Amino acid sequence: MGVIMRKILFLLLSFVHFSFIFCVNIQQLPVPEGEDLREIDLDENDPISYEPLSEAPRYASRVAEVITDINDRPFYRYYTPASIGPYLNKEIGDGEANPHDPFSRQPIKRIYFYTYKEGRIERDELVLMPPFHQEVIVETLEDLLQELRPDAHRNRYHPASQSLDLRDLSLEDENIPEDFFTRLTIILPDLKTLDISDNKLKTLPDSIGNLANLEYLLVDKNQLKTLPVSIGNLANLKELHVGYNQLKTLPVSIGNLANLQKLVMWVNKLQALPDSIGNLANLKKLYVMENWLQELPDSIGDLANLEDLHVMKNQLKTLPDSICNLANLKDLLVDKNQLKTLPDSIGDLANLEELYISNNRLQALPDSIGNLANLKELLVTNNRLQALPDSIGDLANLKKLYISNTRLQALPDSIGNLANLEELRVTNNQLQALPDSIGNLTNLQKLRVTNNQLQALPDSIGNLTNLEWLYVTNNQLKTLPDSIGNLANLKYLLADKNQLKTLPDSIGNLANLKELCVTNNQLRLSTLPDSIGNLANLKKLYVSYNLEVEISDTLWAKLYAKGVELI
Repeated sequence: MGVIMRKILFLLLSFVHFSFIFCVNIQQLPVPEGEDLREIDLDENDPISYEPLSEAPRYASRVAEVITDINDRPFYRYYTPASIGPYLNKEIGDGEANPHDPFSRQPIKRIYFYTYKEGRIERDELVLMPPFHQEVIVETLEDLLQELRPDAHRNRYHPASQSLDLRDLSLEDENIPEDFFTRLTIILPDLKTLDISDNKLKTLPDSIGNLANLEYLLVDKNQLKTLPVSIGNLANLKELHVGYNQLKTLPVSIGNLANLQKLVMWVNKLQALPDSIGNLANLKKLYVMENWLQELPDSIGDLANLEDLHVMKNQLKTLPDSICNLANLKDLLVDKNQLKTLPDSIGDLANLEELYISNNRLQALPDSIGNLANLKELLVTNNRLQALPDSIGDLANLKKLYISNTRLQALPDSIGNLANLEELRVTNNQLQALPDSIGNLTNLQKLRVTNNQLQALPDSIGNLTNLEWLYVTNNQLKTLPDSIGNLANLKYLLADKNQLKTLPDSIGNLANLKELCVTNNQLRLSTLPDSIGNLANLKKLYVSYNLEVEISDTLWAKLYAKGVELI
């Protein structure tokens, strides 16, 4: 009887309650293609810490096989899982080979786990390096990292988060061997995060596609001109950061990243996005600002889970109608492009909260913009608008509205319907008046209407009881309404560069006012109302460049006693 059969018989006779499990096909193990069939050799005399199965029945149905090289030929040892930890730590973890035990020699090629199920042997797990012993992993990792740079050490690996930080090593293409990431996968099969930002890489090796479990890949601030096609093999990738490179195109395979949630490509030279971008069904954040994009593909509308789309500082002339399909979109930022119109379908973005369309060439906003019921911020500065649609008043949840540096001659009365508006900027326009309905904005905190042609403020402005900032600089105001004294929460009042000849006594009611600026007007300071001295929180009073430079002794005394800075 052969040696193997004698051992099998020994096991069968010693452990009857395991006989059914071990009697079928125990002599043959499944092997990868190209390797010979091997036989289990559980020998109690083996130098490996052999444990009789009777002493550890919970491990009886599980065996591990370690393959290493001895004289360029495969060498196999088998052991129960109970012995794997102490053995690897003792014989391999300290980096010292045991001359009496060839198994301790490096490098380990692979580890297979076999499970005995219902009389069959199944290879149910392939582990290329043991993840259960960090001593072995980091020692091998140190050698690999040293191939990159002398100052690349194992402390750049963080086992708890399974992350490897290779930032700022001045790595160039020649520093990274073509098989580097293949070998890295063998050493760190569970690597989740790889950061190789702030280097000098122009390309990435194809082997980067072998990092099967990678979830976060950061290669910002390099000199990449292309991404390898193999990038599409990273099936578990959740975030890809390739900002601040020199990318002109993306591989079509980028659309294979089915689990990608965040794609950051800002500050590159991208001229187009591939149609396959629409295959990223789980993408939530797409950042492509500061590129050379002239259009977005229609497939952009297939990104059903997209929440943030940032494409500022490109050369976009239009937005595709398919953008209306982005039902979950919350932020749409298209500042600093060349847009002349917005598609009517923009009103279908029911969940949109932020719309930034400043610094374009828009001459009008579509009426459908009023359908954006959840919009909170609308920024339309530096365009060519002459009017706003009445539907603007339907934006019931709007909190911030910026319409500066356009050609607006009036605000629609419907502006007063924006009950939740907190900040309104309409500076550098051609407004000659504000509608009375402005007084309905009772939640308004900041109102800036500088650099217009306003000749008066409506009395209704006194209804803005939550207003804290009122900027009316550089208009044609001759007076301020008495109702201005009702602005109980006002902190900053800037009315310089107007034609004011007097200030109302009610200005003394502004109990929270900190700064009052009325420089460059036509005021006679000797006639300033003494009530200004009642402003308990006033810190600075700007009154230079008026008709008189002296204020009354009474007012002076009050201001001096309060420590107000007179400028």
